[in-house]
Amino acid sequence: MDNFYSQKETFEKMVDIWEKKANKYIWDVLILGFMAGAYIWFGWQVATVVATWTTAILGYWMTKLLMWAVFSIALMLVIIDWAELFTGNHLMIQARMKGRILWWAMLKNWAWVYFANFVWAVFVAVLIYYAGLWSFADNHLWEMALKIANEKVNLSFMQAFIRWILANWLVCLAVYIAISSKDIVGKIFGIFFPVMTFVACWFEHSIANMFFIPMWIFIENQPAIVASSWLDVSNLTWYHMFYTNLLPVTIWNIIWWALFVWFLYYMVNRKA
Repeated sequence: MDNFYSQKETFEKMVDIWEKKANKYIWDVLILGFMAGAYIWFGWQVATVVATWTTAILGYWMTKLLMWAVFSIALMLVIIDWAELFTGNHLMIQARMKGRILWWAMLKNWAWVYFANFVWAVFVAVLIYYAGLWSFADNHLWEMALKIANEKVNLSFMQAFIRWILANWLVCLAVYIAISSKDIVGKIFGIFFPVMTFVACWFEHSIANMFFIPMWIFIENQPAIVASSWLDVSNLTWYHMFYTNLLPVTIWNIIWWALFVWFLYYMVNRKA
């Protein structure tokens, strides 16, 4: 176990990290939040490009597995480069329960990070749209991605809620494992498998959707793509993005994390 901290050591190390994050200047939080939004986009972009390259060779299901496997680069960049990601920062509640930070400091961090992640994710979506990358591989890439985005905005409130609980549970476990590792290789593998699991199982990640869904809302302005699709994209709107997807997965995930997941870890490590 020389390459890993013990459970109690990991818990204390995480509490120290969240205390420092909660006390950062607002501008530092915003900049690092912007970076995280861009890193999540890198993950989506490479995943969709890989899918376009491999579909004809590997078939649908192997392509999907490879697609989601490479998406894990997003959280690797966030954690190893110390960016601020809203979903991972839910673990900050551990520092609050140890009395190291105030409720206000934690909630303020969450609000600013969420704002920064959203602004930069949408900004990058605008850049991708005007760069014309949506037309990659004769539009085959974005035809497939349009289908994925459309499925997301057509989830019921409860479906989105449950899928995001499961996704963020795995994201937080990835953060936990990465922090417990003492070397970069351990962090990479610790991030890779939980992230691959949540995306392969079709769970919902709000920050990823902040880029993914707006990108396809913009693409709706391309008549050739919409006309070539048999999908009903009438729900692919800003309203449905916020109400059907982001609202349930954001609010209820905070409640779930606060009332269940943190409680388990806190009870195990409360005397650490």
